[in-house]
Amino acid sequence: MDNQFVSGSAPAKASYERSEIQRPPIPMAAPWLVFPHGEGREFQSFYNPCEPNNRNCIKSIPEMQGRACYHKPSHQGWLTVIGNVEDNTDQYSVANSNLDDYFLWNPASLETIQLPNLNRQSLFTKHKPEDYFLFDLVLSSPPPSTTCGPDNLDCVVYLLFKHVNHFDILEDMHILAFCRPRDTEWRTKILSVNDPTDDYNPLSVKSLLFFGGKLYAFCKNSLEDGWVIQIDIHKKIWHQVVNNKPRLEDQFIKIIKLEHADFTWIGGGEEHSRYIEHWVESGNEIFKVHLNCSPRGFRKVSSTHIFKLDFSSMTWVLLKSLGEHVLFLSSNMDILDSRKCYSTSTACCSAADMGLERGCLFYTLPEDQTLYAFEVEENATTVIMPCLKLPAPWFMPTWIMMPSTENRHVLINFSNYGKSFWQGR
Repeated sequence: MDNQFVSGSAPAKASYERSEIQRPPIPMAAPWLVFPHGEGREFQSFYNPCEPNNRNCIKSIPEMQGRACYHKPSHQGWLTVIGNVEDNTDQYSVANSNLDDYFLWNPASLETIQLPNLNRQSLFTKHKPEDYFLFDLVLSSPPPSTTCGPDNLDCVVYLLFKHVNHFDILEDMHILAFCRPRDTEWRTKILSVNDPTDDYNPLSVKSLLFFGGKLYAFCKNSLEDGWVIQIDIHKKIWHQVVNNKPRLEDQFIKIIKLEHADFTWIGGGEEHSRYIEHWVESGNEIFKVHLNCSPRGFRKVSSTHIFKLDFSSMTWVLLKSLGEHVLFLSSNMDILDSRKCYSTSTACCSAADMGLERGCLFYTLPEDQTLYAFEVEENATTVIMPCLKLPAPWFMPTWIMMPSTENRHVLINFSNYGKSFWQGR
């Protein structure tokens, strides 16, 4: 295969070691973009933006075979993994998985932490449990070490199940499920919140983020985006939430309207409601990436805007530079049919660690093998082909961050991709 090298298949040196093809690649300053492919997702092609020769490596990692990995965000490399995924790319069957093989996994240390099964029949809902699909999930913090007891409250896995009525947003319903590592069951709550200015206009959740000890659900109503639900469901109130009431109580919820500071939308995409939005947490900042799609090609981005949340005024501020932040996005959610949720991943790292002079955005689009690099200062997008000639069947990619203990300054030359706007350090 062009620009590919297959990991060696030599036998493990010791009983506890794996062959090279079964081990994840080495940690680098940037996350790895992973394309599953082959029957049963047996193989994975890894590509890293820090790879100077634009090559990718092929692996066959047991924890990733037949599974979907969620990376949002990665805490010290930990991923949330869902198993028993079918090969039917049109069904996006992860969304309706029974979660009977669900665990946390660290690809650097190969440590796994099993999570409990989730019985959908136990969900409090007026709809059939099978009508709900897994819409989003987030990990609050790194899991405790294996020596920690179950009373460690810092690490929580949050799942958002959603029932969507494509003809009436008023019928959208959400169920929030959450547990800690080594819990024996999931807690579930109905998350049903209305627009504070209109009791008959419920908010539909678009994305979850965990930031500053609180869970944030970014939402829209039937007319506009720009709402966020701040959910204080962590640490000290954990035991108050664990009760027999199906709904999340109002005292744990704060609804905030987020405006755009001094910004006027320009272009055709917003007028036709053809856009994709992502939210990225960097550790001390929250960014929103708005990909405005061309009406002539639904999956063609005509313009890109990146905002940062100003917490003092609770407004989105348009950025003219990302500074040191390098953002990574990979969403496989079909914009027309949000039931098709296979996986979503976000990451952020330092431009200096990658050998870049300034920050940028790397992103992928649904049903596309292309990687796009957007540079804010120049308002320019570079097209990268990370994995040429992927064998069929291939599946949507995800970003996997494997942190390194040392910074790696790698020369990156984008002239191989047709344009060079970064210089190596």
